[in-house]
Amino acid sequence: MHWIPLLYTVQLGSIQLDQTSQSVNHRVFKIITHPQTQHTTADIALLKLVSRVTFTSSILPICLPRITKQLKIP
Repeated sequence: MHWIPLLYTVQLGSIQLDQTSQSVNHRVFKIITHPQTQHTTADIALLKLVSRVTFTSSILPICLPRITKQLKIP
């Protein structure tokens, strides 16, 4: 699948799209999908944003497990 990153915007800090008082929109610079992406499996991607994200009480990083092997990101 080919995506055009700059056509996408992510909304951070809101739980419901119609309640945007604490949300911030960021444009997407790059989309990195799983190499075995199908419509219903391996459907995960990393998004690199155009600008840095400022953390707030409603915008926080996710916790990831410790990496056990080195992965190469294209």
